[in-house]
Amino acid sequence: MSVDDQPRLPDDEQYYYANYFLKIEALFAALRGRSLLLSPADYQLARSWYERGVPLSCVLRGIRAAYFKKLAAAEEPEDEEVRSLSWCRWAVVREWKEYRSVPVGPSGAEPTPPEKTGDEIDAILDGLLFDLARARDLQLAEGREELARQLGGLHTETVDLRANWSGGAVDLESLEARLRELDVRMLSAAEENLDPETCKKIERSIARKLRPHAEAMDTGTLDRTRRAAFRAKLRIVLDLPLLTLYSFSY
Repeated sequence: MSVDDQPRLPDDEQYYYANYFLKIEALFAALRGRSLLLSPADYQLARSWYERGVPLSCVLRGIRAAYFKKLAAAEEPEDEEVRSLSWCRWAVVREWKEYRSVPVGPSGAEPTPPEKTGDEIDAILDGLLFDLARARDLQLAEGREELARQLGGLHTETVDLRANWSGGAVDLESLEARLRELDVRMLSAAEENLDPETCKKIERSIARKLRPHAEAMDTGTLDRTRRAAFRAKLRIVLDLPLLTLYSFSY
């Protein structure tokens, strides 16, 4: 996309604009199990969602729903891959319609999503524990012993967090805040234990990805976008989970 095509937005909106596409790209790559960039057609579709005001959470839930529905359809040929975002567009539309059907909150600005049930929270926490244990074992197999040790510590803390939640000692808001704190610590540990060669590969990949957009961003926006992109890529490269109750919806 040329500089002239890039919307001129305030810094916080510019950051959200860039992050909108980075997170879509990161999820699509993670589901397909390979690193890839959005095609020009995919980018235009994602941009149309952005311009129509489709929340990022709806887009990401739609992509996941479409992808997992495809995996569950055993009658489809195994080599029939989801190669384009357009394959997910109707699922995104359904998510957006459902989102807009929820009663509007007191501000009148945005629907308030329904709260998750206790059973759903328990299932999410169990899934995160499984993902953390898997990430720990993967890092150990790759020879990143210190990172594996720290992931093991985060797993133990999450076990305690689940016990406190189930025992009623933690409210939902505090639970989410605590998970986000653990997620930040996990990514910091991953960066600290990343070997120089892998770090350089990620940085080169991010530089190529941002090069067409760099001139349209001021220094601060570019730095924040580069940082967000690095961590998104790091999560994919090391196969680290996202520690939140809301999956990819942030």
